[in-house]
Amino acid sequence: MRIGQLAAQTGYSVRTLRFYEQIGILPTPERTPGGYRAYDQDAVTRLRFVRSAQTLGLSLAEIAEVLRIRDYQGPPCSYVAELLDTHISALDTRIKELTALRDELRARHPVGDEPDPARCGIDQVCYVIEDDAPTQQTTYQKETTYQSNDRDHPSDGGRNRVTSTIDPGGKAAVPDRGSGMRVELLHYEGCPLAPAAHRLVRQCLIALGVPDPALVRVGDYPSPTVLVNGTDVMGTAAELSKARMCRVDVPTRERVLAALRAALATESQDQNLVIPRNQRLDPPP
Repeated sequence: MRIGQLAAQTGYSVRTLRFYEQIGILPTPERTPGGYRAYDQDAVTRLRFVRSAQTLGLSLAEIAEVLRIRDYQGPPCSYVAELLDTHISALDTRIKELTALRDELRARHPVGDEPDPARCGIDQVCYVIEDDAPTQQTTYQKETTYQSNDRDHPSDGGRNRVTSTIDPGGKAAVPDRGSGMRVELLHYEGCPLAPAAHRLVRQCLIALGVPDPALVRVGDYPSPTVLVNGTDVMGTAAELSKARMCRVDVPTRERVLAALRAALATESQDQNLVIPRNQRLDPPP
């Protein structure tokens, strides 16, 4: 069938179908003698899957990876299950954050409470927003925020701070130094690209079975930046810029996985080079 017929059958626009072809969701179709795209029934199957996956919150990049696995390795069900676990964990975290936000809003404006404009100071716009946060919100922040005491990563005058960890198991945790690998996600507060970066790092940790959580640092950084053992996965830099800006070269799944694999390989080599203390090194004969 031609692209117009595929669009009519699936409910996607012709422009969207061409875009899906560009990013790998649809394979490059064969061409008719007249030069028109010719699609088969598999295109309909793929697009039906795309629509179902999007309703579950999967991104186009994740969907493209599922389809790639299906095309070259067989049924992608194990990978899909990992993706869903990751999304469930992210939703649990988001629900906790939204619940805390709702509680703070309710504490600032209880049901049936009438605001008192007389409480607004001369230097205030509205006391309901500007007065000190309620105790409940302060308690939540203590649960989810801690200051770094690590000598390798001193606090930057309070501007850059560790706010949480990305745990492969989906639970908040104190950073585990067991594997010797340090994975960090840096972004400025409110960065619109940060949630996707959180998901990416968690997925890569799960995919490679890395047990240690990644540290999340919020401050004046090019955002988002992923560091593995202090090295930017998108390229080595002499010194990380302190500029608060969105990156053009956003970390990709391929770069993060490659950096993690390289770190794991180096760690494995280092472990193989460890010689027991009671073993004597004799010179070669």
